Amino acid sequence: MAIIRTDRNWSYEDLVDLPDDGKRYEIHNGELYDLPAPNWAHRTVLANLIELLLPHVHAAHGVWRPAATALFLTHNVVVEPDLLILLPGGRWSVGDRGVDGPPDLIVEILSPSYPDRDRIRKPALYAGAGVREYWIADPYAGSIEVLALDERGEYQTHRIASDDARVSSTLLPDVSFEASAAYS
Repeated sequence: MAIIRTDRNWSYEDLVDLPDDGKRYEIHNGELYDLPAPNWAHRTVLANLIELLLPHVHAAHGVWRPAATALFLTHNVVVEPDLLILLPGGRWSVGDRGVDGPPDLIVEILSPSYPDRDRIRKPALYAGAGVREYWIADPYAGSIEVLALDERGEYQTHRIASDDARVSSTLLPDVSFEASAAYS
């Protein structure tokens, strides 16, 4: 992911006005970024995580959506997480353009070319918006880091799992699977 435009404070309206060039974009605090196409490892991890989480999301009467679902956190923060989960009672709303407000859980899968986006930039955006749980899946290390929002509005590490270590969630209490299941 590269910053492509910082010449103004970009908003969703500006994004809609861009020509359809086949690329996906995000806006982080008014800066426009282009998103690389996901590779095979990325898509495999996403598919596996959906399979692993789906029964728990349905049991909680939640809803899930994969990328490219537009998520509006503020006027100048519009992102497309790899996976977002909405649970009953959340501070979000759904409309034709996507999701407004913080989902309950977001999963991002690291890109080999821009790992700092998901490890540094996105946690700050998500914590600031009130996303209660944030997962970072690293296909190259075979790990999943689960971050939970604390009472100060900061992420604390709930679990880091790899290989046969089990992944768990603070929001979906029955979630328990070996990290390696996401990478097979």
